[in-house]
Amino acid sequence: MIRQEIIYMSSEDSKAIYFISVASTLSGIHQQTIRTYEQKGLIKPFRTGGGTRRYSQEDVDRLIQIQNLSQRGINLDGIKIIYEMKEKIEELQRKIISLESEISNQKTESKTKEKEIHQSYKNEIVKKNHVPGLRVGKTGLEKTYAWIYNEIKQGRSDVSLNYSEEAGV
Repeated sequence: MIRQEIIYMSSEDSKAIYFISVASTLSGIHQQTIRTYEQKGLIKPFRTGGGTRRYSQEDVDRLIQIQNLSQRGINLDGIKIIYEMKEKIEELQRKIISLESEISNQKTESKTKEKEIHQSYKNEIVKKNHVPGLRVGKTGLEKTYAWIYNEIKQGRSDVSLNYSEEAGV
């Protein structure tokens, strides 16, 4: 009886379609050199359940880049450091984008809360400082003066002290 093992490939792994011989031909790099790059951790091909290496187009492009850097005189350890730094930079860039988005969301939320608080204070101030007869607009003071005049006319000399009591404050 033959036992079959099902291996599910991620979307990244499904792009790994080239055998090492094809990757070698496409990149112009000997198969043993490709294996050396893998041993040094410069490239990580997908492995099938049987252990066969599979390379994506991105892997082939990376092989070519490694070869170009090597031909410029950078040793494999130096190339590995370059790729590690590149990955770290990309990770930090993703984190910066995430933090910028979070800051933007918090600013928006903060502005909304600030508006709500200001509106709440405005409502409280209006309730505490309500003066009968006071209106917003050009004639607001005239109406206030008229109210004070009527209060004094009715014999209330302590208008300045009592008008807020009538307003319920």
